Order: sequence, then structure tokens, then C-alpha cells
Amino acid sequence: MRGGWVVLVLLFGACTRPDGLAVGLPPGTGSANEDIGVIPRGATFWYAAYAVNDGRLDGTVPALWRSVDVGVATVDDVGAVTAQNVGQTDVVASFWGREAALRVTVTCAIPVRVTVYPGDRLVLRVGETTQLIIETYDEQGRETCQPVGFHVDDASVVTVGADGLVTAVAPGEADVDVYVARVVKDLKVHITVD
Repeated sequence: MRGGWVVLVLLFGACTRPDGLAVGLPPGTGSANEDIGVIPRGATFWYAAYAVNDGRLDGTVPALWRSVDVGVATVDDVGAVTAQNVGQTDVVASFWGREAALRVTVTCAIPVRVTVYPGDRLVLRVGETTQLIIETYDEQGRETCQPVGFHVDDASVVTVGADGLVTAVAPGEADVDVYVARVVKDLKVHITVD
């Protein structure tokens, strides 16, 4: 009969009302940091609600979840938050009259495909200009809003502005590296100037 009492005590302890509630990463997924609520558009991240007692986390609880702005992010019954559109909202967990909110910031999606127009091999004449147009797409095929930058390896042959306007300066060859979200995406535009 002793085992029965232990089970009852454990059940009673597990069902007591917590002092507070906290939202964090699920157990075993790493430590929380300042980027815990930053989600790229289209991605789904999972969160957990924790009971707080005497200032310490006492384990996860089966909270009810809601998003303040479902146009920015939605959340399902198990804490899976899906980023819908760029912006901010609070995702709120409720358990036994306690609530905790996590500020979710939806950022531009991470591009999985990058294209360049008018192409990645160009021939220009000295003094001629052309506009590089970079399009980036996420996993769902939607355009992302990640910042794009350029770097030319030989500015004596061509120059490139922050907006992608290329100007042929002198005969020769040069490569323009395209950076998306400050990361080279293995995209080069090779330019020959006659």
C-alpha cells in the first residue's frame, strides 16, 4: 500500500497550481538566448510552457496556446509557432489561471534560391551600364526581403553600386559577388568589358 501513497503524493504535487508560468525552448533543445523568439517567415519553431515554483522551473505543463496576431504567427495546441508574415506578436501560454507570453519576431525568410537578371555572364562596352536584379525565394516559392549586397573583385574594370548598378570602366574581366543576408550564396556575375 505504500506505493499507492507515493503515487498519490506525486500526482497531487504535479497537479498543484504553479506560482507562475514561463515560455521557453522545449527540454533538450539547448539554452534560451536573446534570439529565442526570432523566426524566419514560413518556418515553424516549437516552444514549451514551464511551471514556475519558488523561482525555479518545475517542468513542462500542458498549456493552452494562443497568438495575439495570427496574421504574424499562429500557434497550435502543442506550442508549435508558425511564422506567417514579417512583424511582431505575442504567443501566450495559459495554465491554471497563470499566463506567460513570448514576444515572437517574424523576420524575412531564409532564401533557398537566388536568381540574377540579366544573367550571370555579361559583356559590356566601356561606359555602358546595366542593372543587376537579384530575386530571392523561400521554400514556399515566395520572394524574401533579405538585404542584398555586392562586391566586385576588380573595380578598375567595373564598379557596382549598392543598388546593383554596374558600370563598365575599362577593358578586362571582373567578378561581382552577390551577398544575400550578408552571406555569399555562391553567386557570381562574370563581366567582360570590351
